[in-house]
Amino acid sequence: MVRTEKKKRRNRTLANYQRNQARIKGKIFELVLRELLLKAGFSTDVDSKQITRNQKRLHGRGSTYDPDFFGSFRMGIPFVHPIMIVAEAKYFNSKVHLGKVREFLGAYIDFSQYARVNTMVSGDERYNVLYSTRFTYCPIFFSVKGFDKSAQGLMYAHGINYISYENSDIVNRIFKLIEGLLKTINFSKFQSNDFKVFNELNTINQLGAELKKNDFDNALNRLQKYLSNVNSLIGVIDLKYPVNILHNRKIAASKLKKIKIKRLSNEHFFIENTAGRKYGEFSLSGNFFNGYISYAKKNNLSDKIFTQIDIVFPQKENLEIKQLLIDSESRSKLLEGCT
Repeated sequence: MVRTEKKKRRNRTLANYQRNQARIKGKIFELVLRELLLKAGFSTDVDSKQITRNQKRLHGRGSTYDPDFFGSFRMGIPFVHPIMIVAEAKYFNSKVHLGKVREFLGAYIDFSQYARVNTMVSGDERYNVLYSTRFTYCPIFFSVKGFDKSAQGLMYAHGINYISYENSDIVNRIFKLIEGLLKTINFSKFQSNDFKVFNELNTINQLGAELKKNDFDNALNRLQKYLSNVNSLIGVIDLKYPVNILHNRKIAASKLKKIKIKRLSNEHFFIENTAGRKYGEFSLSGNFFNGYISYAKKNNLSDKIFTQIDIVFPQKENLEIKQLLIDSESRSKLLEGCT
């Protein structure tokens, strides 16, 4: 009997350790993603009554939602309300499945229907809402290991964008550093208040001394230092497929006019100028490349794919969008490379 009780206690301790570790792993991914999106030109300075008082949740039509990231796009687009990006992020060891996308879809439907006119009042009080900001909501799902085909299908049908990092060298390096940091944390002693230090990357070092193992400070410093040197841009291939372009050096918009896209392996690509200088990498969801080219060939659309990539370049005070044509020789090699 005593041995059985000890085994139960060990199992509970192990389960608690694994649960806390998974929660923190996901939280650090959210903080990394937040940093990448801020570098790409999005702003968390959003003025809206839809945001709850603690600045962490969004009011919906019937409930509130806790997004992994939300921010505004700092540029007006004709006939489009200001853009609010609302992101879900998953750091799983496998592809995101249909069920998780359904959960996000339910939240998206709710918070995207928040805008309303209060018809219970009259006169100026009713129409004061016309002078507040009404957003165009852009839901996007980020995943370390990509998405099931059924999950991709549901997101396409409901206008949810998605970005996969499953083949990104830079993101794989970041996640190795995260895994290294996790090994220096004593999760078995976590209390509810300890999770609060993971609200910002620069507050993680405030974790209690009893929760830190020997190499904690060095592991955290390695992660922060590497991330600080990563440049992040958001691009759109062929006017419809968003990608997160990452590089270890800053990319100047003035340096790029026409570009090449080269396929490294599977769904991993890098961008270079016509002189051969590398300007960043991006990855696509598994099997997207072959499927995209096969679809284009069957429907006589080969001359319309991988023709351009539009990239948002953050400047000091504004944003610059450049439409970059993809070099014809580079396009031909991509089309020939379909297996």
